[in-house]
Amino acid sequence: MNTSIIRLLSCWTLTTGFLLSTPGYCDDYYRWVDAEGVVHYGSRPPDGVNAVKINTYGKSQGAPAAAARDNDTGPETKPNAAQSETLALRQAQCEEEKERLRVLQTPGSRIRMEQDDGSIRYLTPVEIAKEVNSSEKFISEACK
Repeated sequence: MNTSIIRLLSCWTLTTGFLLSTPGYCDDYYRWVDAEGVVHYGSRPPDGVNAVKINTYGKSQGAPAAAARDNDTGPETKPNAAQSETLALRQAQCEEEKERLRVLQTPGSRIRMEQDDGSIRYLTPVEIAKEVNSSEKFISEACK
């Protein structure tokens, strides 16, 4: 047999095997905070903790996982410095996106976009509508 065909079949077999062996994207994932205030993520939260189901791959966010098992709400958690910084960054992104949406929705305005090659062109009304939908989606999902 030709060595190039053998190599091609080997690559195809390895790729197919790899793709079929990674079903982890289907699992439900949870976020919880332990008694020391450390945030954990996993597919199986320990019993007795207040775990929140994480939205992955378009699934809707569920109710706390442990709430049905246990009425213990766990320790009160205060955001640490990294969480506070992330929250501040998210709020800034939300404000920027709201301003972008306001500009996009201004009647009679012409929106210029810089292209990959450095040239500038004006968006069509259809492209502006797509950008408005994109901004509204971001704001509804990220700015609560």
